[in-house]
Amino acid sequence: MTDLATFSTRDVKGVRVLEARGEFDIGNVGDLRTAIGENLDGTDVLVFSLAGISYLDSSALAVLIQASRQATTQRRRLLLVAARLAPAGKLLRIAAVDQIAPVFETVDDAIATIVI
Repeated sequence: MTDLATFSTRDVKGVRVLEARGEFDIGNVGDLRTAIGENLDGTDVLVFSLAGISYLDSSALAVLIQASRQATTQRRRLLLVAARLAPAGKLLRIAAVDQIAPVFETVDDAIATIVI
């Protein structure tokens, strides 16, 4: 892995948005798990943008699936953002992650589905 992932958070219309940049693989998938867990804690909805992700492997996909399922069991929502033609968006759709967790083109699209 050459470009470690970094995270930032922001608030958009009262919704927590976690944004990631860089790459995810088995070497830093624990950071991904921790970032999602910490940011989902204490909120009903977390929008996680993978727009800045250039690479993710199967271990990262597994974390996203697990986090989505765990959020559902806790009556929370994890909304993923990855444009269809972006590297992460292509992989999420090829691996059918979009059948388990909702995947949106933009942060605004994801937020538009939230009833506050």
